[in-house]
Amino acid sequence: MELSKLEWGLHIGWLTLLGAGVVFLIWKAFQTSQLVGVIFLALLIVGGLIGWRIEDESTNSTSL
Repeated sequence: MELSKLEWGLHIGWLTLLGAGVVFLIWKAFQTSQLVGVIFLALLIVGGLIGWRIEDESTNSTSL
């Protein structure tokens, strides 16, 4: 099942907002450099996409 552009946008937007919120809290807690925040944000987004992709593939395998 292919995702529509709207569904992709919602997933990316949700992950971005979640990641940005967590990174902001971490950054404020430790008052670290901005680079650390960017790295955390990238890791959260990539991790979320990988987890979502694995879940998506497991549901696709049952429909084959």
